[in-house]
Amino acid sequence: MAILGENWQPTNEGVYPKRILILGPAGSGKTTAAAVIAPGMVRDPEQLIVVGPKPDLAVKLNRPWNNVSPYDMKAMQNFFSKLYESPAHVFVVVDDFDLYSNARSYNVPALHELVRIGRGYGKGFMGIADGSSSIPKSLIANADLVIIYRTTEPNLLDYAEDYMDDFPGGPKEARYAISNLPPYEAIVWMPGETPKAKGILKVVNGQLYLVPWDEETKSPDASEPEGTAPEPASDATSSSPPGPGAPTAAGATQNTAAK
Repeated sequence: MAILGENWQPTNEGVYPKRILILGPAGSGKTTAAAVIAPGMVRDPEQLIVVGPKPDLAVKLNRPWNNVSPYDMKAMQNFFSKLYESPAHVFVVVDDFDLYSNARSYNVPALHELVRIGRGYGKGFMGIADGSSSIPKSLIANADLVIIYRTTEPNLLDYAEDYMDDFPGGPKEARYAISNLPPYEAIVWMPGETPKAKGILKVVNGQLYLVPWDEETKSPDASEPEGTAPEPASDATSSSPPGPGAPTAAGATQNTAAK
């Protein structure tokens, strides 16, 4: 995705095997951001697998809703193991991900395998959660992209102060910035890159804009001339075409796993 990962490369089936976390309380805008980002992670919409206890995101993405209960261990293990074992390249989006994990591990081994190892087999992952208290710290530290909306959750603020060392102004400034973000704006943090802090992310008229720290952080207006904001992420796949080979439809994998 040109705006969020300029050097990201898709697999030969057109899936970006990256790990993304979107963190923020209810009403922060995280579901809207997920609905814009997720389609850019695949070449074929059928490669998007949407999981969660509620259908909101699946409706936004116009994809089937896989209502896998986070309290049914057998159903979770069955569903995620079939996704992991399938040869199809897919991008799995888990809404309310903090219900499927805890601070130390995942509810079932298959989800752990999918998130931690699946990238080596063409599996991408996005977790959307209210905060970080029920998400393994190792995942936050090793995610390719973490998008953080305004929050007062102590665990996430402590993470910022402990680990966001190259944030402009230092980690204490990161803590302050996260707890005082304007509505519907998020900090973009990429732990594996230098610098890690990329700027402020906004969704304007269904498109993503990243405002770097050295630019004025006002909301870009849709009527402003081209160049006032980076290229919308919806065009990202056209600027970095996937390699040869027809995509493997993820729908069949999903339907099998749901049984």
